[in-house]
Amino acid sequence: MYVYTYIYVNSILTVGSSDGTVVDYDFRKDDTSICFYNGHRRGVCSLKWSMLSGRYLASRGHDKLVHIWDACMPVSHRHPRRHQWLHRISSHTSIVKALDWCPTRSNLLASGGGRHDHCIKFWNTVNGSCLNSIDAGSEVCALLWDKNKSELVTSHESTHPVELPIHDERLSFSVIHPGFISWLGAHWEGGDTRDSGWWEQNTNS
Repeated sequence: MYVYTYIYVNSILTVGSSDGTVVDYDFRKDDTSICFYNGHRRGVCSLKWSMLSGRYLASRGHDKLVHIWDACMPVSHRHPRRHQWLHRISSHTSIVKALDWCPTRSNLLASGGGRHDHCIKFWNTVNGSCLNSIDAGSEVCALLWDKNKSELVTSHESTHPVELPIHDERLSFSVIHPGFISWLGAHWEGGDTRDSGWWEQNTNS
């Protein structure tokens, strides 16, 4: 078993592993593993806590699934430290390559599909409904919400020439700074190039 991803929030380390398990660890306690999230069938490749609510966790895996977990949801009496997912999202047709929570609405999550999917989907995580789906025309490699607006930065795989001359290799993730936008982590892969763009989502619906 290998650790694929982790996130550290409020002294709790949440780890996603190659066997599909997600575990919370609190190293201030003798029994460090305090909670298990079981639902993925293959390796967990990304975890995102909603910073606005502090209670919702989104996970994506190699099984094409996204799970929404509610840390405040009661757990089973048979398994007192095991969480059941709040919502299981299975509408993407490829590995889900990107996730990010809206910083202005605690119940809004964006997900991006891989090479055979190409869709950016917006989810109401209260009831699990899809608010909108946009065909981006290429693999969605990264998603990042602007912290002050309902706008989303995206990066994509594309076989077309990149219009940004500073990038002629793969764009694997992106970062927003208060004064500028930057796409980082570029590397060459099979002659393909990656481009990037803006999507704006109306979050009042």
